[in-house]
Amino acid sequence: MNLQTKITLILLPLVIVPLIIFGILTFSNSRATLEKKIINELELIADLKVDILESFFKERYSDMQTAKDYYILKSRMPILLRLFDDNEHPDNIAAREILDPQLTTFMEVYGYNDIVLLNPEGIIIYSVDDFFRKTNLGKSMAGPSDQPIETKKDGFSFSHVFFHDEHGYEMLITAPILGFKDEFIGFIAFEVDMNPIFDFIQDRKGLGQTGETLIGHKIGEKALFLNPLRHNPQAILSITANFGEKNAYPITEAVQGRDGSGLSVDYRGEKVLAAWRYIPSLDWGLVAKIDMLEAFSSVKDLKRLFVFLEILTVLIVFIIALYISKFIANPIKKLHAGTEIIAAGNLDHKV
Repeated sequence: MNLQTKITLILLPLVIVPLIIFGILTFSNSRATLEKKIINELELIADLKVDILESFFKERYSDMQTAKDYYILKSRMPILLRLFDDNEHPDNIAAREILDPQLTTFMEVYGYNDIVLLNPEGIIIYSVDDFFRKTNLGKSMAGPSDQPIETKKDGFSFSHVFFHDEHGYEMLITAPILGFKDEFIGFIAFEVDMNPIFDFIQDRKGLGQTGETLIGHKIGEKALFLNPLRHNPQAILSITANFGEKNAYPITEAVQGRDGSGLSVDYRGEKVLAAWRYIPSLDWGLVAKIDMLEAFSSVKDLKRLFVFLEILTVLIVFIIALYISKFIANPIKKLHAGTEIIAAGNLDHKV
């Protein structure tokens, strides 16, 4: 190996090694900074949606407080309780004629699918929806899985989401009705349309091409998805995720009452950046997420650019190193040649 080559090989690592170290550090810092930024944005989206959902159901709670204390409700309930199985009785007709306009207006103004009155045993004695009233009067109020809904004499009750043959996906809110002497006389139930909630949850602003938000609740040792998913629109009430599994980790954590964020794996088995929150008032979990590949696409582009610049820099350094090595090596070669001439006996040779 000649001297010029040796000098070139010494100079190249002196430039390339620091350049590679600088590139790795820059790439790592860029990735960490971007990850933190995206996580913060996902947390903001998750927190905002949790706040809006809680506000929505607080308003429903307020609506219920107002409706259950209506004078006409307290005054007509005894008649409906006594005559619900006799639709043609004049007193029953008169009671409905007074209730229908006010409860219909209330239902339409506040956007409920139906308002239903139940006796103390949970049997339907009145409904604003005339078709539902005719077909279900005298039956138990069915909720999720067609089971009788849970009713509490001492407070409000929120059902799980379920599919209603006439109204689609909905949930029920029930509360006790007290008479004029504060005696328990029955229940009032609101049928809450889930479509506006689904639309709100599925709003993907700020979530790119792969991101989404989703909700779920705990069933045994599983999380049940409550809304259509971006990558599986038919998932509502049909897909579950087992606790302890790697896939769908964010939603399984959220429905168990834990908040968090970071790099995780979603229900498709895809790596994602996610933020997850528990909603105590509804016993739901909420997740905001975006695919890692999309989230880090800008860093990937930066990596490609840096690799290109590194290759270009190496080529430039190589050319410079050749020039420098030649600049250093040629005088040394001349010196070496001169010493050999002198050593051969030509003492008059000048170096």
